[in-house]
Amino acid sequence: MPIYFLDARANRFWCDGVEIILTRMEYKLISFLWLNKGKILLFQTIIDELWGSVDYEYDVHVLYSTINRVRNKLPNLIETRRGLGYGILSV
Repeated sequence: MPIYFLDARANRFWCDGVEIILTRMEYKLISFLWLNKGKILLFQTIIDELWGSVDYEYDVHVLYSTINRVRNKLPNLIETRRGLGYGILSV
């Protein structure tokens, strides 16, 4: 099982001692999920926290895109609950 480390002061994230290069939005997503480990966060909760906008249809597509980019970098970190949301459940 990989070892993850989030450095909130430096806005950096590591997996097995290797820094994972994340965009600002990818980092915001990871840090929000990380601070809520063990919980599934609803789509709307994540969108409100990261974007705070009211165009849900647009924002949900941006969320999907951001999740996919993070999954390409960290394949097994984020879990999906279909129809509910996302979370980091086991690390």
